[in-house]
Amino acid sequence: MAIFHLINILLSFLIFWRYMALSKNRSLQMKTINIDVSLEVNTALCIGSGVSTSKLGIDKLTMKDKDGNLIIPASTFKGRLRSRCERILGAMKIELCQSPNADNMCPHYFLKKDKNEKERYCPICNMFGSPWRESPLLFEDLVCKESDYEGFNTEIRSGTAISRRRGVVDEQKLFFTETSLSNAHPVFKGKIRGKINDDKELALLYLGLNEIQLIGSGKTSGLGWCKVCIEPKCLTTDQIAEAMRGWKNE
Repeated sequence: MAIFHLINILLSFLIFWRYMALSKNRSLQMKTINIDVSLEVNTALCIGSGVSTSKLGIDKLTMKDKDGNLIIPASTFKGRLRSRCERILGAMKIELCQSPNADNMCPHYFLKKDKNEKERYCPICNMFGSPWRESPLLFEDLVCKESDYEGFNTEIRSGTAISRRRGVVDEQKLFFTETSLSNAHPVFKGKIRGKINDDKELALLYLGLNEIQLIGSGKTSGLGWCKVCIEPKCLTTDQIAEAMRGWKNE
């Protein structure tokens, strides 16, 4: 029994060593990126914090950091960017897993389709990660510092819920939401850092960022219209178009 236990330990070590070696080789072949992101909100914005203030009668508070600055969490921004990139590659008929259900994401998605399939990840999971693979990209929270906006504040908006059963306004269900001021045009700033494999991934990232026009809660109510700007932009429009053609050649 002791021998079998020792063999299992050695096998586990060899598997781990091989994984680390492959990860190191892959990391050395990848390109490093450091992108400054500026997201300007053109309407009122609410990033739901999941917290309500019953004493004040506010049903949904918007996210703030410890200093009281409005923020767009990295997870919210990353999720929105991921969905835009999925949409772009989906339109190009690139096979992708079915996020966000973990059981239908990589590598399970391909193994379910073919039990003989080797472990592999779709382009989106390669870039943004999956429950079984860490993303090579690191997203920062996007922060709007109050010092950049003299007198910057929030406002409370009222609304009425829609009855799911009848599909009409339910006048008995009035709710209140905290948002940024509709005429403030706050700019949220942060970074995307990490590694990518090649120019076609960088091109997809650029196009996905350009596709983000709405973010946060209440999008159907006109909240969260925005525009994203990035620096530096290392590819020209022609280079982006050429790099995106590389996805079809895979």
